[in-house]
Amino acid sequence: MVSNSQTLNNQLKSSEIADESSMFSDGMWWKHLVAGGIAGSVSRTCTAPLDRIKIFLQVRGSEFNGLRHCLSHMIQEGGVKSMWRGNGINVLKIGPENALKFMTYDQVDINCLIIVKF
Repeated sequence: MVSNSQTLNNQLKSSEIADESSMFSDGMWWKHLVAGGIAGSVSRTCTAPLDRIKIFLQVRGSEFNGLRHCLSHMIQEGGVKSMWRGNGINVLKIGPENALKFMTYDQVDINCLIIVKF
């Protein structure tokens, strides 16, 4: 025989799952897209200088003795802004990609939660 507390507990779990699954049906999906796009853009912008140095050393590595020499050459050549040269294209590429990953992960996570709880 199932006690009233277990029945109430199961009803609460069912309502939690319904609230979580309705997140995408009531228009919250676009917030997940925007959050993922912003997160991807910010992370790419923060790591852009390291990526730029890596590519610079791969292409012209024989001209430089190390990381510090490469960094000083890049700053002399184009200023501090040169560290983010080409970042706009990377953000245009990574933003939508991360937005879709973020939204898809949340949707799959909610669906797995529904399956596991039942």
